[in-house]
Formats: sequence, C-alpha cells, structure tokens
Amino acid sequence: MEARELRMGNLLYYNGKVIEIDIMPLFFFSKESAFMKKFEDVEPIPLTDEWIKASEEQLLAAGYRIEKQEPGTFTKGGYKLIYTGINPPLLMGSVDFVHKLQNLFFALEDTELEFKTLTPIR
Repeated sequence: MEARELRMGNLLYYNGKVIEIDIMPLFFFSKESAFMKKFEDVEPIPLTDEWIKASEEQLLAAGYRIEKQEPGTFTKGGYKLIYTGINPPLLMGSVDFVHKLQNLFFALEDTELEFKTLTPIR
C-alpha cells in the first residue's frame, strides 16, 4: 500500500483495530483519537466476504455486484466489481483491499461506500 492510494474516509487497520482516516499530512490523524499515527504503522484491510456483505445493500442499489476472482494470467485474485446496469454487465475493476473498494466506488458514484455492520473506531 502506498500513501497515494489513500484518502480521507478510508478504513485501515491500526494495532489490530479498524480506524477511519480523518486528516492526512505526512502523519495522519484518525477519528478515534487525537494522536498522530505514522503511515508505516497502518495496514490495509483485506477485502473479505464479511466486508462485502456489510456494503452489499448499497452496492446492489447502485447497480453493482462483487464476485470472487480466481488468480490467473491477468488477475491476482481477490474480487471484481461488476456494473450490472447494462447488458452485458461491465467489469469496473479488481479490488483486494477495503480502501480500494471505497476509492473505486467513490470514483464511480461520487458518494462514500458505507459498511453497515462493521463500524470503525472514531
């Protein structure tokens, strides 16, 4: 993960807890506390079925579905985001981390992707 992949609102792991990025200078703050965290101390959250289920209602309402993607010649594995509002459905991108799904959804829909059952520490 590189700092340029992140934006405010992204979810990451910090000391085993899910945090939401609030401010991003060289160090960044999270909503959970007033102290700064170094970029090296955070980890991306792998996209799992649990995370997908937590955002599935919003994804489906916007016309998307997510499918598992097996590793192959052109893919690393993970998941693929598919737009189903047209025929044939259109592959929008491959995602393997929560922050990448958040960023892709925001780029496509200009709105934040919500995770209903998984609440970050603020």
